[in-house]
Amino acid sequence: MPMVSRSMSLRPNRRELLHGLAALGLGALGIEAHAEASTYPQRPITIVVGFPPGTSTDTITRLIADRMSRKLGQPFIVENRTGLGGAIGAAYVSRAAADGYTLVMSGTGPMIISPLIDRETKYDALRDFTPVGLAAYGAYLMVAGPRLKVDSLADLIGQAKARPGAISYATTGVGTTSHLLMSMFASQAGIRLTHVPYRGSTQAATDLLGGIVDLMIDPLITMKPFVDAGKVTPLAVSSARRQPGLPKVPTIAESGFPGFEGGAWIGILGPAAMPQPVVARLDEALQVALADPAVREMSDRQGFETRPGTTEDFRQKLRADHAKWPEAVRLSGAVAE
Repeated sequence: MPMVSRSMSLRPNRRELLHGLAALGLGALGIEAHAEASTYPQRPITIVVGFPPGTSTDTITRLIADRMSRKLGQPFIVENRTGLGGAIGAAYVSRAAADGYTLVMSGTGPMIISPLIDRETKYDALRDFTPVGLAAYGAYLMVAGPRLKVDSLADLIGQAKARPGAISYATTGVGTTSHLLMSMFASQAGIRLTHVPYRGSTQAATDLLGGIVDLMIDPLITMKPFVDAGKVTPLAVSSARRQPGLPKVPTIAESGFPGFEGGAWIGILGPAAMPQPVVARLDEALQVALADPAVREMSDRQGFETRPGTTEDFRQKLRADHAKWPEAVRLSGAVAE
């Protein structure tokens, strides 16, 4: 029998022993996590909505939750935790256990814009959440009221350059998506417009129709009825492509501003560090829900279009918005309150 030299000793040194123990520990954790994910879900799942019952986000979420429940075989409970424009609900989920049983249906405002303008919003979309999947996207529509005689963005820009600051636009408040979109547009167009913030779309639209203000950019669902009635002139949509309901209305991007895009998406997220197999199960159920004709029809009625895709697609969207909106906030002058 050959002798065993010191360099070939079968007795592990301290470093090898520690590495071996660490590997066993990590392996056990991995097996445990895989076992939990393979049987997920074993109890009801809560989807938090940061807006009141009956709102577009709430209505769409409830139908999607029903279809996901059918796919996964467990009840989905929709829980409304309102306040701070949806940030209260998002913050709650960011602190929840990362086990896939507490999720949030959130959107551009709460996830991306609120942390930029509100000091009370402590979370970060990339750091504190796990994306599951994008659910739907809502375009914004820019319109001119009866006082402003323009029929295109080119006309608007020409008049605005001739009369700096004389043309006004209404929004639903400082730091809202409407405000930021118009600030980005004005900056890229090299024009100066006067911002008139309101507390909501109803009074803003009333003053637009009454000739008190000249322009407005708001979700397509709120502006389209006025277009259909011939009360306002549609100028452009904020989405990357034209909208089926208004096929003749160009995008801002194709009107001379390549790459311009912005709107209101909603998607499902969980707390940071959710197990990937659990995320995959949830996303699979979400894609089944988004393919359901009833979900597509409901989303359309609420001013959204469903956006099937992968979890990675949603992650890339979060990263892109995380990089884009800080500049829009800077241009708007909106500050943390």
